[in-house]
Amino acid sequence: MVRFMVLAVLLGLPGLALAADPIPVPTSLQPFVAEDHSLLTLKRADLNGDGLEDILIVTQENGAAADPADAEVIERGLRTLTILLRDKAGTYAVAATNAKVVFCETCGGVFGDPFNDVTVKPKDFTVHLYGGSNWRWGYDYRFSYSRIDQAWELVKVTETSFHTAEPDAPKVEVYTPRDFGKIKLQDFDPETYR
Repeated sequence: MVRFMVLAVLLGLPGLALAADPIPVPTSLQPFVAEDHSLLTLKRADLNGDGLEDILIVTQENGAAADPADAEVIERGLRTLTILLRDKAGTYAVAATNAKVVFCETCGGVFGDPFNDVTVKPKDFTVHLYGGSNWRWGYDYRFSYSRIDQAWELVKVTETSFHTAEPDAPKVEVYTPRDFGKIKLQDFDPETYR
């Protein structure tokens, strides 16, 4: 495990979240979190460059925890990333959503929950995922706000993989719009983006 932690630092993985725990839903955000969902992440930043603090949330559908050995369970704990823009009156409104960019609770293979983190900064955010078994994989999906298109667009994908017997020899591939074209957040699908 120590060797992996060192590799995670070298690869720039922001943290090791083996399981995402729900957080309390602030009263102002309750209208944006369905009753049958939990709030996994809440990040604040000026996501569209208008000088106001916006919010990015990741929610997960509630349900019993899945047994990884259960062949019947393919996907459990589906997640949705939502961007909430704040207006000058302090009111939030949904600006964009995506139900595929953050993998489900059972989509990480033997390693477990693949949701690692979301990092945000002005007009930019990155979703970090990690999972696998003997072959480990990591995906970082970075989106930036385009004033021209008034949307968050995919600007960089970093795919990392390595075998646990050789953690010091990761394979890293980086893709940019030159490889996949213009993709808005709401249209992004990790299965088909290339």
